[in-house]
Amino acid sequence: KMPKNIPIIILEYAEKFFRRQVEALGFERIIELPNRASMRLGDDFNIDMYAADDCNAKIFSMVYGCPEPKDYTRTQQIDSIAVFHGGGKVVGNCVDCPIGLAQMPIQAIRQDHPNIDLALVPYAGAGPYPQAYDFEFEQMREVAVNVKTSYLSSTTLQFLLRLDPAFYLPFAGGYLIGGKNHWMNEYKGVCEANDLAHDLAPIVEKGGLRGKMMNDLSEGLSAK
Repeated sequence: KMPKNIPIIILEYAEKFFRRQVEALGFERIIELPNRASMRLGDDFNIDMYAADDCNAKIFSMVYGCPEPKDYTRTQQIDSIAVFHGGGKVVGNCVDCPIGLAQMPIQAIRQDHPNIDLALVPYAGAGPYPQAYDFEFEQMREVAVNVKTSYLSSTTLQFLLRLDPAFYLPFAGGYLIGGKNHWMNEYKGVCEANDLAHDLAPIVEKGGLRGKMMNDLSEGLSAK
């Protein structure tokens, strides 16, 4: 529903799948920024794009294949992290980037921007496990829920350990299972947004991080 002549900024991926998807929606001005490139958006306001492409099987298991080094000139994955900066403030948007792909870009971000004022970090992941899986015993499903929730919380913690922001905003799209499968909502294995202050913030504080959690931008602006 957005005007089709507005500029759409994406990373310059080796595979043009994402660009083709955006073009298929009718957008005409697609700007591809190379890894670690910066673009001026306004007076003292810029966006920097970082390729989330840590092709290290030891770090990220064997989920993503890695190209031969001689062919590895542009990001092979379709994920990125954006940093917005202006007025002496820096905001990093990690969206839903997996921590396994974010090792190298986070290092580059900290080199370019040593002080992060606000980090938008993932805290949840949509998927069918464990709510849509069969378990021999119901208690096993409950254990799986706890394991998944703890894993996602630790992922958020890993982002914060590396970025060390003054403030952080848990950032993810919530979802609700409706209809006859509504009972599955109890077993998604993710923190709900309204529970983050109770479930996630103590984990971050226990990790000894300085960042303070914001439930929304207005709260953080008033705190600043």
